[in-house]
Amino acid sequence: MQLTDRLKTGLSLHYMNSESPCQNEPLASCLFTPAVNMEYTLSKDLWIEVSGYYSKWSALRNNERNEIASPALFLNYSAWQKHNILLGSEFMYRKFTRKRVAAHDREQPFSLNDYQKLDLGLSIFIQDSFLI
Repeated sequence: MQLTDRLKTGLSLHYMNSESPCQNEPLASCLFTPAVNMEYTLSKDLWIEVSGYYSKWSALRNNERNEIASPALFLNYSAWQKHNILLGSEFMYRKFTRKRVAAHDREQPFSLNDYQKLDLGLSIFIQDSFLI
């Protein structure tokens, strides 16, 4: 959506709620994903963009939750003849938890009860697009 001659913004929201009908007692699972972005033109040859999204999926059957968040920042400069410079940075957060899955085999040395995994990532880059 164009708010001013220099500012554009966007917003999206996705939601899904479902039940698994093949189970003896159907339990719900839910997906929720909002996203937002903003682009601001600083000058004819320079603009900045900020964006991010969050996603959460949860299921009652095995008490799982999967969360992902990713903000990003980009700076674009195009004043040099035949060059377009893009600087960017993105952060990634992922967290998965499961609290209710019993081990299938009593002889198995581990159980999947109270399982949790956390991933974090950061990327920074510079790109020169040379026009021929």
